[in-house]
Amino acid sequence: LPVISGLLNGQSFSALIIALCAGAIELSVLAGIVLASRDKSVKQRVFGVLGGFAVFLVFNPIRIAVTLYFVGSGFLSFVHEWLFRSLLLVLLIGYYALWYYCTGVDGRKQRS
Repeated sequence: LPVISGLLNGQSFSALIIALCAGAIELSVLAGIVLASRDKSVKQRVFGVLGGFAVFLVFNPIRIAVTLYFVGSGFLSFVHEWLFRSLLLVLLIGYYALWYYCTGVDGRKQRS
């Protein structure tokens, strides 16, 4: 498992990046709910999963970097355990809702 070590705010730190840090559970849930949307075409579902993975893969390194910023502060536990876990869930639900709406109820793109 990768370890990130460095100096931040004058303090040295070492952080173990485990599988849960990658958002594997959230990615699995997202893939499951997108692929289970049987009213969408297979192509839409595949692109939905790939798009969701891309969004998570952009957001997650930012989440890890911001979490590391709080190393040595009294807020680290809150940021790591509550804030970013909650944000991953909101991101998952938000992405799915946006994807579902944008692909249309009957599998065609919505028109305004």
